[in-house]
Amino acid sequence: MERNLLRDFDYQSFVRKYFVPIILFLILIPSVYTGSHTLLAADNPEGVIKHPSS
Repeated sequence: MERNLLRDFDYQSFVRKYFVPIILFLILIPSVYTGSHTLLAADNPEGVIKHPSS
């Protein structure tokens, strides 16, 4: 006989109980990844770049 694992665990009460930590987790994980890339020093070319002639 098969056992339904989704029925054994009450996900709705878990989400209601830990709603704020779940939302904070979903916000912080992408910001940790993108924040480290935006705070790195940019590679800017040195010297003078000439204006392209048309």
